[in-house]
Amino acid sequence: MPPPWRRWLWVGLIVLAVTLGLPVAHALFGELGAIMLGCLLAGFALGRATAPRKGGKR
Repeated sequence: MPPPWRRWLWVGLIVLAVTLGLPVAHALFGELGAIMLGCLLAGFALGRATAPRKGGKR
């Protein structure tokens, strides 16, 4: 099992990416483009986080 600080590091990186990334995406692609990009990235992250691990349970 990974150390507890590792989970909070990922949480902090996600918050930072959303805080900085969505306004930049809004400026570059407009409101609809930012929403679509955010949904795409959130769906990818959720899929990766809930995907079964290779090799079964440990």
